Amino acid sequence: MNKGYKATQAREVLEKPEAAGLPYVVNYLNGAAGHGHGLENGRNTAKLYDGLHPTMINMSMLTIVPGTPLWRMIQKGLYEESTEKEKLEGTQGFIRNLTNETIFMNEHASNVFHVQCNLPEGKDAVIDYIQKIIDTKDESVLRDYRDYITQVF
Repeated sequence: MNKGYKATQAREVLEKPEAAGLPYVVNYLNGAAGHGHGLENGRNTAKLYDGLHPTMINMSMLTIVPGTPLWRMIQKGLYEESTEKEKLEGTQGFIRNLTNETIFMNEHASNVFHVQCNLPEGKDAVIDYIQKIIDTKDESVLRDYRDYITQVF
C-alpha cells in the first residue's frame, strides 16, 4: 500500500499513547493485502495490536475507486483486489486473533455489514454472524454493494 512505514514502526507509534496512558483509537483497513492474503493480513494486524489497549478498533473495507492510483495498478495487472468473501474471512481472522479488551466497530459505509461490540465478550457472536453472511450471500451480491458505494466518489 506504500504507506511509508512498516508494522514495527506502527507498533512503536502505538506504544507512545499507551505508555502515556492516553486513550486512542486504531483502524484496520481490511482487504488492503489483496487477493489471497486476507486471512494472513487479519492475523498479522491482530498480532500488531496484541497487548495494546485502544479505546476502540475501527474497521473499514478497502474499496477501489475508479481513477485512483490503486485502480490504475489493477488495470495494469500489478494488484489484484480481494474478493468480498476474502475480506469477510480476513475480518474473522482478525477478530479471532485479537486478545484486546476493547470496542470493535465496523460501521463505515465500506463494510458490507455493520456491528459494534465489546471484545472479547462479543467475539464469538461476530465471528458467527460473519460466517452466516459468507454461507448465505453470493459473492456477486456482496460485490454489487461494493460497486454501488464507489459511485459516491
